[in-house]
Amino acid sequence: MKKRGFNYVIIFLFVISLLGNVFLYTKLQDEKSNSSVSKTSDESPITKRLAFIKQLISEEGQYYLVLDYAEWFSDAEAEKAAKEDGDPEAGSLSNGFYIRNETNEQEKVKLEKDGLFYVMDGATPRAVDYNEFVSSELEERLFNLRFAGDTLVAMEEQYRP
Repeated sequence: MKKRGFNYVIIFLFVISLLGNVFLYTKLQDEKSNSSVSKTSDESPITKRLAFIKQLISEEGQYYLVLDYAEWFSDAEAEKAAKEDGDPEAGSLSNGFYIRNETNEQEKVKLEKDGLFYVMDGATPRAVDYNEFVSSELEERLFNLRFAGDTLVAMEEQYRP
């Protein structure tokens, strides 16, 4: 009987340790995100946009992205948006999402070296550094973008099943 109680204590301590590590990792990620934002702006609002990367441009040692903004719809909203756009497959969106890209307006945005970059590795986002990011094949990939004011501070590739 004492052995069973000891096993429960070990399991309990393991779970507490695991939860502590998850909490610490989350806190460090939050601090990393916040430090990137605070470096680029003092009190700028954070905005989120979705865009296709049309081009990566290098000018005088600085990289810029040419972006084409889009909208993401899921589930019933996806079907509704597809019907509004006259998409013939509106009733059979097999993946449950729809991307609206009404205009082909493109915007050139400076790519910050201290930004946060996440690309899809299968179905999992993976953090990469600036050099790996600019060395990737980026054209026509879809990213969730975070701006602090006008400064691009984070990019996460959107998973599309």
